[in-house]
Amino acid sequence: MANKYWYGGGASHETEADWDDSGGGATSNWHLTSDDTPCAKPVDEDVLYFDGRAQLVSGTSVHYSCIVNCNMNVNLNGLYVKSNFTGDIGADDDQLMFSINATVGLTGLFLYEGSGTMYASIETGCNNETIDKTVVNCPSGALYLDCVQNGGTYTGEYSVFHMIDGYCYAHKDAGEGAYINGVYISGGGLTADNDAYKQADDTMTIFHHIGGGTVNWDAGHGTIDMTGGTVNWGTTNANPASGDPITGGVLRMYGAGTYNWTSAVHADDAPAELAEFHIFGAGCLLDASLDRNANYQKQLGSSLSAYGDSELWFGTAKFDNPSENFTLEASTTIENHSGIIKPPDNADLDF
Repeated sequence: MANKYWYGGGASHETEADWDDSGGGATSNWHLTSDDTPCAKPVDEDVLYFDGRAQLVSGTSVHYSCIVNCNMNVNLNGLYVKSNFTGDIGADDDQLMFSINATVGLTGLFLYEGSGTMYASIETGCNNETIDKTVVNCPSGALYLDCVQNGGTYTGEYSVFHMIDGYCYAHKDAGEGAYINGVYISGGGLTADNDAYKQADDTMTIFHHIGGGTVNWDAGHGTIDMTGGTVNWGTTNANPASGDPITGGVLRMYGAGTYNWTSAVHADDAPAELAEFHIFGAGCLLDASLDRNANYQKQLGSSLSAYGDSELWFGTAKFDNPSENFTLEASTTIENHSGIIKPPDNADLDF
């Protein structure tokens, strides 16, 4: 195990941006953190740093990128891309392949604060792979996450995910889905298409806390707890495949926040179903009235015994869908306490 940092632009590598600098020595693109000694490319159990110590491209303030031969697949003890690193890491067709061992303290953390663009992917082989903690705080950068299955059907999961600032895109391109779960969002934007919403056992992604920022989520989700921010459920980013769940679990909103409930275009003749909601606060809005994909059905309530009725305290719930195709599950009711409910046109209301 060693702590290594990206140097880039070494004497014989000024235009290569090459991860796979296997020779080491004076011209290496990788150096040891401890004494700045040039070293060989990263191997399993190393901790990697991309930071301001990297070489600058001549005449610029941009660090040398690491965008060639990034698909080497290493099992790291930590990956840190610091805010003072301005280069890019990986490419759309040459993603940085990695996994991270979970050990003591901060070891095992994936931190992205860079101001460039990073394409990263978990590669799975004979086992499921889990990154125990991912933190994204890149106000002027962007992170693209994916998962590539190297044989079999094993999955890669970012199991605790903190979004502070910047932009993160799950399941960008070539892989089988970067599964994200245990989400905490205070700012920035998280966009996930229909392959990025569940683990191997079809458990839906849980959002433990959304206090700010924007989430664009195309298919099913688990419980969502909000005190602010915006959730756009069902967008135009992708189309769930036939048979993929388009159900939402429990939505809980406290004080403020907006939950825009649309339906992603899908092949099944089934509604997008939100099991129940609990809204507390005049600043909360659940809006199912938007025009986007309005001809696809929505339903509040679930026949599953795990779910119950909804309640509205002082907030607003808009169900006036332009296509008048919003329905309540047969046994579902809404308990309203000084809230505002806008029903669909031609709906019958019982008091």
